[in-house]
Amino acid sequence: MLESDRTKRALAESAGRGGGDGGGLTLLASLWRNETADDAAAWLTRQGWPARPYGLVELAAEWGRPVPPAFDPSLPSTARTALLLSARA
Repeated sequence: MLESDRTKRALAESAGRGGGDGGGLTLLASLWRNETADDAAAWLTRQGWPARPYGLVELAAEWGRPVPPAFDPSLPSTARTALLLSARA
């Protein structure tokens, strides 16, 4: 997602409005944890909140909702994400 044309355009536009000096990709990337971080579902489960991951496409289908274009896997250069469903045990 960080390398998509859409993201690069948004960062360039942000820099043009005083949003930075072109280091926006680094700032944007810092908002995400990398793959070495604790698994969120496992962490929640250890805290007493058993969690089940859902793919965004799966969840949207279950609720009869459209997949937002920014996350639609049928479109090029879109983000991939998962959501967690959890309830206190």
